[in-house]
Amino acid sequence: MENNNENIIYKISNKKITLGLASDAIGTLAYDGDRSTGGSYYSNKRLNIDSSVWGREMSIYSRASEIDRYNSIYLYAYNSNNELISSLKIGECGFNSKNITSTITIPINTSYIIAHIYDGYNNPKSLIYEIWLNE
Repeated sequence: MENNNENIIYKISNKKITLGLASDAIGTLAYDGDRSTGGSYYSNKRLNIDSSVWGREMSIYSRASEIDRYNSIYLYAYNSNNELISSLKIGECGFNSKNITSTITIPINTSYIIAHIYDGYNNPKSLIYEIWLNE
């Protein structure tokens, strides 16, 4: 018996899928592979960490503000019991704005990381553009 597909009608449908991002999550532009996008003030925003990346290096491309020398970006690593296990400072501007790439090692037992941008005068200008795992 011969299979004849010329009289079969195929239905093709398009669907728009939207991503339901948690309000406390670091935005998706920080992971799109494009350092010119993102640039958001991700203070007190969360990055969930899978155990498969413990001990690996992660890089963060950010802009340190010129507003004052107190604008700094910190990453706080927490375990699954919500206990702080590491505090990492990734940038401080001094008195000149600059884009910087910082590399950290993801601590063992990290469940999530909270990014916090400390702004000395409640006028935050430091931004995170891109986050990626190093090979």
